[in-house]
Amino acid sequence: MSRDEGNYYEQIAEHICKGLGYQVIRPTVGNQSSWDRIVNGNRLQIKKRCVDDSKRNNIRLVTNLSSSQPVYHTDDVDAFAIFWREDWFVFPSAAISEAEGVIRNGLYMPSVFPFKNRWDVLAGERVSVDVQGVLF
Repeated sequence: MSRDEGNYYEQIAEHICKGLGYQVIRPTVGNQSSWDRIVNGNRLQIKKRCVDDSKRNNIRLVTNLSSSQPVYHTDDVDAFAIFWREDWFVFPSAAISEAEGVIRNGLYMPSVFPFKNRWDVLAGERVSVDVQGVLF
C-alpha cells in the first residue's frame, strides 16, 4: 500500500470520528511512528489491510516484517482502526497485546470481530480491556 493510500484511509477515519463529534488531532510532524491521530485523547493507529490469499484471516500490522516481530506497545498506541474486507474494526490496543503490553505484527482478524464498527471505543478517554491472552 502506498503512503497516499494510507493517507486516504487516515482521512476517512478522521472524517468518521469528526462526524461522531469526536475531537481529532493530527500529528504536527509527518510520519509519526506510533500513532496517526489522537481521538478524544486516544493515540489511534489507522490501517488499511488487504486479504492475504495464503492466510485469509491474518494480517500484518506493518508490511514486510515477520508476524512475530514486536511492532507496537500499549504505552505508545491506545487503539487501532483497521479497514479490512470493506469494514472498520476499532479496538483498544490492549485487546491484541501480550501481558507486558507488546503488540506483535501478526493479527488474527476474527479475534477482533466483536469490534466491527465500534467507533464508540474512542468515545471517551483511553479505554482499557483484558489482554488478548485472557480474552481469546
